[in-house]
Amino acid sequence: MRQYLKKRNFDVGIIGCMLFTIAATIGCLVYFRYQVGKIPYLKAEEREFENHYAFITMDNQNQFFRTVYEAAKAEGEKRNDYVELMGDGLAVDYSRDELMRIAIHAKVDGIILEADENERTMELINQAGEASIPVITVGSDCTGSTRQGFVGISNYSLGQEYGRQMLASADEEVQRVLVLMNMNTADSSQNIIYSGLCEMIENSDKKDKFVIGTIAIDDSSPFGAEESVRNIFMREDELPDIMICLNELNTNCAYQAVVDYNKVGEIKIFGYYENDSIKDAISKQIMTCTVSIDTEQMGEYCIQALDEYKETGYVNEFMQTDIVLITEQNVGEFLKNEKKDMGE
Repeated sequence: MRQYLKKRNFDVGIIGCMLFTIAATIGCLVYFRYQVGKIPYLKAEEREFENHYAFITMDNQNQFFRTVYEAAKAEGEKRNDYVELMGDGLAVDYSRDELMRIAIHAKVDGIILEADENERTMELINQAGEASIPVITVGSDCTGSTRQGFVGISNYSLGQEYGRQMLASADEEVQRVLVLMNMNTADSSQNIIYSGLCEMIENSDKKDKFVIGTIAIDDSSPFGAEESVRNIFMREDELPDIMICLNELNTNCAYQAVVDYNKVGEIKIFGYYENDSIKDAISKQIMTCTVSIDTEQMGEYCIQALDEYKETGYVNEFMQTDIVLITEQNVGEFLKNEKKDMGE
């Protein structure tokens, strides 16, 4: 009797396993058929783009250029252009020059490039030109190359704006001003900004109220920039009254150091670009102001320039994008608009 029950239980187990296997097989076949059935619809939804443009930067994680890319991508979709952020999501971390070579080899229809005045950059842009691939530089230029146009701000005007803010903050005492220059930048944009700033001060009746100097910041990595900025705060007797930052990374490092070293209210930070942290710092009076660049306009201009060149063979050599000063007085509007965009 015991053996009979044992055998019966064993048979029930086998039957149960067989039924489960059959059910699983039927389920897989149904799912596979469903997926195969979807293929014609997926193919029908595939979109044929007129142009394939490559967007290439020195650092794909840079928030400034990510927002420029998103704007370029959105404008491209309106115009039936596919804009690819080269190197994004790859396991291998390719350099900007390597991505340029890949884009040229792939025979893309156009390239949007964060450039510099490096000789190698010039050679690669010229190679693209020889391959009949138009190049639009964005943010920073390569003036000696065969690029078709440049989309960016007027660096001289930016320097003048920093100068105006310095004059607005002048007091009875002479103030020490320190401009944070990027050590690894191979273009002249920083020097033009600095010239615009100095000329604005020199032509004012308050030129004796400022002593202006520069310092090289290692911007090869966030850690390098942070260490360079913190080294400034280690020299207590040489601390500036005003720090002017020429990129987003240095701005973030500077206002964080002001907080960490308890110098809020003692050192005025003039920043570059806007992000949530920078706007929050201005609203809390940790920073005095920052210059915001219209990244949406910048991205749109890049696509418009490439399309115009491909259609007509001509394009404006310089397309200037707008800058807006964010201060304690108007930062509330920017924060309000941000919440509105998020649907809060």
